[in-house]
Amino acid sequence: MKVICSQEFRNSSNGLSTQKKEYIFLTNASDKTQQDISNKINKMTGIKIPPEKFYTSALATAKFLSKQTPQGKAFVIGNNALLLALQDVGYTITEDNPDYVVVGESKMICFDIIEKGVHFIRNGARLIATNKDVLDRVGDGVVASTGTFVAPIELMANVKAYFIGKPNPLTTAHAMRLLGTSPQETVIVGDRMDTDIVAGIELGLETVLVLSGVTTMADLKGYGFKPSLVLNIITELIGYENFHTANY
Repeated sequence: MKVICSQEFRNSSNGLSTQKKEYIFLTNASDKTQQDISNKINKMTGIKIPPEKFYTSALATAKFLSKQTPQGKAFVIGNNALLLALQDVGYTITEDNPDYVVVGESKMICFDIIEKGVHFIRNGARLIATNKDVLDRVGDGVVASTGTFVAPIELMANVKAYFIGKPNPLTTAHAMRLLGTSPQETVIVGDRMDTDIVAGIELGLETVLVLSGVTTMADLKGYGFKPSLVLNIITELIGYENFHTANY
């Protein structure tokens, strides 16, 4: 069995490894590199997860653009992790007639930058965003995320962004290619119905919702789809091989 997890379930890696299950973590974060995330998890938990076990929306965005327009040019509203991902696939970061305006997470976004992006779009650039998350949790509070920054650009330029991260199945499909697996062998585990679970369903994967994060059991009634399995905590996943019987 191969497992694709949202980043929130990083503490399951030890158990998955001892069960000889391959895994990769998907995260909509575009403001951290693979090494950044690996270092953070090690510092927080003492668990060492190799950087290549993380696949970010910045990497997914860079891969998508490299196929759409190889060696292209981008005006980036985001931070260094996104810039590096694009440069690694041969993209030029520029304010000179860019092919794309690419939006990710950043603490440095202001209306001057947004207006520049709108200008480039009105002159022919396409609008791409790393993910559509509007808010991120930080402790007991929330902070603005990519979807919040994209909204005024869409309104001002009268366009719709193309969002790369979850729930876009492109990201999940590439994670499966990295694992070398088929849909029949793959399970996606996450704590959000609107990103993790729907991404798996749209690719025909078995899906596991864990109730220790964003989505609650009461929330399930509000969706027209359901996961294969619902667990209270991620450690209950260890030992499961058959996800076909819903337990709720």
